Amino acid sequence: MVKLHDVVDGKQRILAFREENNFVASISALRPQGILRIYRLGLDEAPADLEEAIQG
Repeated sequence: MVKLHDVVDGKQRILAFREENNFVASISALRPQGILRIYRLGLDEAPADLEEAIQG
């Protein structure tokens, strides 16, 4: 299991937990076509996270 987190104002914020066979990637590292494909295939457990990326 992997814990995804961010640090904001010196405080750790847990974003998600991913288990075996789940994919983890930096959205900024993916090309726009890759983000759109992930969204269309429904591969993200929280598609709302990707909506802003595909719209902008």
